[in-house]
This record gives sequence, C-alpha cells and structure tokens, in this order.
Amino acid sequence: MKRINLYVAPEEYAEVRMLGAHWDAAAACWYVPAQLQPRRFERWLPGGGGENAGHEPFTIRSEDAYVAVGQSRCCRCRRPIEVVAIYCRSGTVACEPLECFTVQSMWAADAALTAQLQRWPWFRFDAACGAWANHCPRCRALQNEDALHGEPDQPFFAIAPAGSLRLTALAGTVQLSGDYSVEM
Repeated sequence: MKRINLYVAPEEYAEVRMLGAHWDAAAACWYVPAQLQPRRFERWLPGGGGENAGHEPFTIRSEDAYVAVGQSRCCRCRRPIEVVAIYCRSGTVACEPLECFTVQSMWAADAALTAQLQRWPWFRFDAACGAWANHCPRCRALQNEDALHGEPDQPFFAIAPAGSLRLTALAGTVQLSGDYSVEM
C-alpha cells in the first residue's frame, strides 16, 4: 500500500496527532499509518473533502529555485554561522506567477526538496516551531527566521543574490508551503 501524506497547517498538528497520524521528520510531513483508515483524515488529504478540498498540497512551486547561503551571528553564542533560505527567481505562489522572492517559515516541502536540503544539516524542520529553520551548528540554538529576513543587517533582508550570498541551484521543480517575501 502506498503511503498517504497529509497536508496539515501547523496549528492543526495536535489534532492529527490525536487522530493517530504519524510524523516523518526526514520528509517534514504527517502521514496516515497503514493500520488506519484514510477517511479519518479526509480534510488533510490532497483533493479530499473539508477545508483542503480542491486545494493544492503545496502553495509554492518553482523551476528556478536556489538555496541562498549567507552569514549571520548565532542569536545565542554570537559566533559567525552560515544561514540558508530558499530563493526563487521565478515561480508561482497560490498559482499566481511571481519573480524574485524568498521563502521563510517553510512548513511543508516535497520529498525531492527535503532530500536536496540535506546538504545543509543546520537548516532542518523544527517541530517546536512547526517550520524549517536555521540552527547554530555549534550550540544548536534555533535562529530567529523573522530577523534573518526582516532586519536590515541580516542576509535575507531585501535579498540581492548578486551580493554577499552564495546560490546553489535546486534540481527540478521544487514544491513547498511557507511565507514569502518579494525582493526589493
């Protein structure tokens, strides 16, 4: 039997856990265990009923996406660290075309993107915040993603990839869900 992934908003994690869904940390997604009926999770199934009916499981798609690597200081130990974000030169957000945007608070990623992100082990899904986030490789502190994207002295504020960021192309079409900000 093929595994059935669920598309769950972070605020609904407790609910699907109580219904018996399992969490796959490597793929950063919930799924229906083989012994349970998928019907119980209908509102979180792709193309299922309820709130998610007719909605795509991933809100962001891009064939021109990159991992942007920049420098920051750990919010706890203050040592210099590398931090990453997803940068898209073009793509769609909720089926609308968009150019030059970054993704933060990524709460879902397809298996292909998850596999590619293993090159940056300090950028991983953090169950406590319900999203992918940067962590200090030394002290393991969770970094403030809002600050990395929203503060003028941080690497992903008004991202200008030709500047101090190193871009690594992601293969294929990436599919994910998260918040986005447009390059200024």
